Amino acid sequence: MVDWLASRADIVVRFQGGHNAGHTLVVGNETYKLSLLPSGLVRGKLGIIGNASWWTRGAAGRDREGARPGLSVTPDTLRSPRTSR
Repeated sequence: MVDWLASRADIVVRFQGGHNAGHTLVVGNETYKLSLLPSGLVRGKLGIIGNASWWTRGAAGRDREGARPGLSVTPDTLRSPRTSR
């Protein structure tokens, strides 16, 4: 359901929680395994990590690996109020 909604949004925000639950998305022929990154990133949407979210570098690295191939995670596609652009 969240992926369906994300496909219709301009911005997808992860606003709370950590990396304790994962989700797998299949878009076309690609499979993405995420636990932190907003699901809209796989559809080219801007993703924002909100202040109530927490994560570790290890979990973020696993998300980046699970998101491959083809997912671009850059300052232009993923932002946080805690970081400057």
